[in-house]
Amino acid sequence: MNRILNIIILAIVLSACNSGGGSSGSSSPIFTPSGVNYTVTGTVTYDYVPITSSGLDYSSKTQRPMRNVRIEARYGSSVVANSVTDSSGAYTLSIPSNATTFYIAVISRMETPDIRVEDNTASDALYLAASNSMTLVDNMVRSNLNATSGWSGANSSGSYTGTRVAAPFAILDSVYSAYLKMKTDRPSLTLPPLKINWSKNNIATSGTISLGQIGTSHYDGTELYILGKENSDSDEYDRHVVVHEFGHFVEDKIGRTDSIGGSHSLGDKLHMSVAFGEGWGNAFSAMVFDPDVTYRDSYGARQQSAFGFSLESGADTNRGWYSESSVQQILYDIYDAANEGSDTLTLGIGPILDVIMGTQKNTTGLTSIFSFITGLKASYPSETTALNTLTTSKLISDVQDEYGTGETNDGGIADSLPIFRSLAVNDTVLTTGMTGGSTNYNQVNNTRQFRFTATSSSTKITWTSTDGYYLYVLYKGAITYQKSRVRTSSGVMSENATISTTPGREYTVLVFVDPDEMYTPSSPVTFTIKALAL
Repeated sequence: MNRILNIIILAIVLSACNSGGGSSGSSSPIFTPSGVNYTVTGTVTYDYVPITSSGLDYSSKTQRPMRNVRIEARYGSSVVANSVTDSSGAYTLSIPSNATTFYIAVISRMETPDIRVEDNTASDALYLAASNSMTLVDNMVRSNLNATSGWSGANSSGSYTGTRVAAPFAILDSVYSAYLKMKTDRPSLTLPPLKINWSKNNIATSGTISLGQIGTSHYDGTELYILGKENSDSDEYDRHVVVHEFGHFVEDKIGRTDSIGGSHSLGDKLHMSVAFGEGWGNAFSAMVFDPDVTYRDSYGARQQSAFGFSLESGADTNRGWYSESSVQQILYDIYDAANEGSDTLTLGIGPILDVIMGTQKNTTGLTSIFSFITGLKASYPSETTALNTLTTSKLISDVQDEYGTGETNDGGIADSLPIFRSLAVNDTVLTTGMTGGSTNYNQVNNTRQFRFTATSSSTKITWTSTDGYYLYVLYKGAITYQKSRVRTSSGVMSENATISTTPGREYTVLVFVDPDEMYTPSSPVTFTIKALAL
């Protein structure tokens, strides 16, 4: 006789094990299967809470399938069967008949790709959503489970009165949507393992990660951190935010990013690698959730506030190669099927991924809209005119190469052009100015790039600066030398370094100043540099 059980998941607990099968604790008795196997099937879902211009709309929650997640049958603390849910959240488990009393556990991880959500405030434990206990007495027991949001009451007056069981699975599902988007166009694409850190204690305060003080939702170069603090800022249902951060991971791991990070806002004139990285993350989220191209982020009391903007046609107040808005709209227009205005392209996501994985990954410049468009033109020369039309609409000159040669838009910032200054070995000293002031270190006015072609196996770089600085010598994004100085008194600081170089290779020197660390942040910085062959 078949039995159908519609079971609401009772609780979410932290699993200290890796959910790899077998006993989850060394002190637990080892389970030995015997007898025939019974089949248990079912579907697992989670509460999805949509976001609107007013914040999270709990009154419109729906149940969505938990796709591609690990599911287990447990007898006591022993895992007696495991599987992975399909695209509809359905699963089948074959359970030994002597596991007479069991429960279903859904684990906050996918196996392909290997992506998991862990609690950074609880020793990086996985989340485990567990059903109530069931008795195994016959074949084909059907167990349907739903992970609830934990919210009770109206949007305007309710609160989280229950455990937020759905949250880690909502994050996983957004990331899985992004993974499927890429795999559909590029089936051979693979990703390395990823850990996503989410906790209800994750708050927009910088400090101790294990206490939830993560600053903001972000990618740290290895892992993702997602906000979760209710009545402050929680991002588990802000799917564009989640995929934006996942996009940073994708860019870094299948391609390369030279972003120097830092805070940013729409309208900022950013270093070109920061502008590309942030613009890509935004555009990627729009591609994944197309036709939902509105980026929204909820926050505040009861998560009832939100800000948002269109990733296709939103305001772009400072158009140019330094604008994340310009970059995101260019990338989305290259992708999308709807053509309007200066957009006549419909290439889809595949060619964009190809450039990120190919020419952009190997650029000897820095990752930027210049390296990206150069790579796309090389792959699709017939689209050169269309790409020129698209970039010039954003006040970016026709892209000639990865170095932005010929760019005429200086953003109103003195000494910002040329974007890369050619540093001829054994030639004259190059001088440039950076303005410092109240802006962040990642802004155009605080960053400069040089490039030189090595002529010997050793190159001596000499430089001077009138204030503190950060200096990096790179080859295809890999750091070959770095130096930073904090000025503690007046005067010019002089430095030199001898670095190993390969004749014929093109190297990049990236320099920036941080106004927060400058001796006189209100004064412009004069920087000189020279390269000598040894």
